[in-house]
Amino acid sequence: MDLLERAAATLRELAQAATSGPWEVIEDVHRGYPEPAREISVWSQPEDRYVTEDVTNAGSLDRWRANAQHIAIWSPTNALLVADWLEGEAATVAAMEPLADLIGVTIQHTSGNSSHVDVGRAETGSWRMHARTDSFALALARSILQEDT
Repeated sequence: MDLLERAAATLRELAQAATSGPWEVIEDVHRGYPEPAREISVWSQPEDRYVTEDVTNAGSLDRWRANAQHIAIWSPTNALLVADWLEGEAATVAAMEPLADLIGVTIQHTSGNSSHVDVGRAETGSWRMHARTDSFALALARSILQEDT
């Protein structure tokens, strides 16, 4: 199993094991002593589950709100969509291998990743053009699996 497939499998396994969602952020203040307790939670429906952080003494809540919003947006539904994309990229890369000697253009992006546009003839003799974003998928896969380049 290559890098893209392993990353997709990891995402799929974690997403399927997680509370399905949708998820949302809830901010709450409770009575406390000597001062009220403040919490920011990520709440999951329909299971009615919370992941909560006590932010009473956290100072500015901007970072904690952003953390909670990030967790909520990266729901299992979105993780499964990314897993599908990684699997699609893996299949595309495998299918493009026989066409590796095609004329190609590389586009360098500010992120440091590059994408490619390949032009050439298919086995049928017709001209084909294909845009690849596999370097982005590979960067994501390495991050998911916490592997170096």
